[in-house]
Amino acid sequence: MDIVGALDVHREQLTFDWVDRDTGENGRGRIRPADRVGFRRWLAQFDGGRVELAIEGCTGWRFIAEECQAVGVAIHVADPAEAAAMRGNKRRAKTDRLDARRLREMLEHQQVPESWIPPAFVLEVRTKARLYKDLLDEKAAWQHRIHATMFHQGVPKATGGLLRKGRAQAGRDDAALSPAGRQAIDVALAMIDALEGQLVALRAELVAFGRSGPVSVSV
Repeated sequence: MDIVGALDVHREQLTFDWVDRDTGENGRGRIRPADRVGFRRWLAQFDGGRVELAIEGCTGWRFIAEECQAVGVAIHVADPAEAAAMRGNKRRAKTDRLDARRLREMLEHQQVPESWIPPAFVLEVRTKARLYKDLLDEKAAWQHRIHATMFHQGVPKATGGLLRKGRAQAGRDDAALSPAGRQAIDVALAMIDALEGQLVALRAELVAFGRSGPVSVSV
């Protein structure tokens, strides 16, 4: 058994296309749900054979790569932009099955534009770094809500001191805020305080990792 195949990854299903280069046997279909258990069960049919699979480096590639590596399946993660460019600009219907087949054909011809598969500890740090950025973005969004609410009700712009103290004051005219406006600001400040607590803990973890060794981690 010498299997070469590819999977098109979506949250609802994994669409597969594979061929046995020894016998010519092929398989096409979908794995539902698209989760670790279902994919592991699908992989079991190839137990004992030589298997190479390709996927694009989109959301979901991690668990597929990990399951393949656990059972000795060679996994190739394609750069999505480069893979799309290699498919060309010809007008044709885009389907999951066609995408899986084209990626499988790239693998057969050793044309997969491969991306690096980082070790598990790097993947973990990447996840933490992305979470840190998401929390920063959410904190900024709540700060913007405070400024927008105050401006909408004619109150002077909040200062950094207002946000650091976590209190709706700092020299503005409280009487200019409606009850709903004050409630909106109080809720926003409470959310900022909660987010800051998470940010402090995450920041400490990331700094500790950065000091542990010269490993490059892109987010």
